[in-house]
Order: sequence, then structure tokens, then C-alpha cells
Amino acid sequence: MWRPAGEVAAKAYDMVVPGHGTEKVSTLRLWKAVAPAHIDLHAFNTGDYARAAGVKNEYENISWVLYPNDSTPAGRELRLRQEYFFVAASVQDILGRHVEEYGTLANPADKVAMHLNDTHPAIAVAELMRVLCDEHDMPWAQAWGITQKVFSYTNHTLMPEALETGRCR
Repeated sequence: MWRPAGEVAAKAYDMVVPGHGTEKVSTLRLWKAVAPAHIDLHAFNTGDYARAAGVKNEYENISWVLYPNDSTPAGRELRLRQEYFFVAASVQDILGRHVEEYGTLANPADKVAMHLNDTHPAIAVAELMRVLCDEHDMPWAQAWGITQKVFSYTNHTLMPEALETGRCR
């Protein structure tokens, strides 16, 4: 059962990326975390300016600096928040635009490809399943079939825990 602990808005910023030796361009969509409310007006009016801005800072820190030091519990939590934020924003955006253009979620594997580069965005598999099943009432088997066709994965890490070994631990 999905129980959200908070809500943060994802604001899209599109960058045009020109191709080399061609007149074609691609669009790179970047995300900024935006707090649902800019300040705690009650705290501000009572003179507690730091607390008034604290909520805004807490949410906007998600996309402020990427790959924070994860040697502390706070760093690990921020990394997980970042990974989920970028994945959730992207999955919801991709599916929303797909439904807008094609009017259905029966065919995303024919039109959408999501590539996971290393392990950071791997939570996207679970998020796509969650959105298809929980938000679009899709049966598990159908959602899993789509998920398997939509995703591809590349690992460029040489650390032992990231390598496939052909055996279960």
C-alpha cells in the first residue's frame, strides 16, 4: 500500500541538444524540485524566518546538489529521495504524454523506451509498476509485461556488488 509522506512538485526544464553533423535536435528534460508552499506564513508572521523557509529548503534540496555524500544516514536518505524524485517525475511525465498522444496505455512498449544507466534509476521499474497498477488500475501481469518491454539496462560499474555473476547470493 502506497502511503505518501509528503508532496513535492517537479518542474520541467527542457534543454535543446543539437546533434553533431546534422540539423536534428533532441530535447533533454531536466527536473527541479519545487516545494508545495513557499513559506510557512504562520512561522514568518511570528518572526521565525528560518523555520518559515525550512519547508521550501527541505524540498528544493532534493534537486539542488546531486550525489550527496552518502556516508551518513542523512546523505543516504537524500540520495534515495533524489533517485525517487527524478524517476517518479520522469515516469509520470512519459506516461502522461503517451496517453495524451495515443489515448491508451495498451501500447507504451511500442512507443516508449526507458534506459537505466547503472543502478541509480533502477527504482523506475517499481515506480512504473506502481503507476500502472495503482493509478491506472492495470492488472499486474499486463503491467509487468509492459515494464519488461519498456526497460533496458546498462551497467558501467566494476564493483563486485554491481556485476552479474550468474549465481544467487
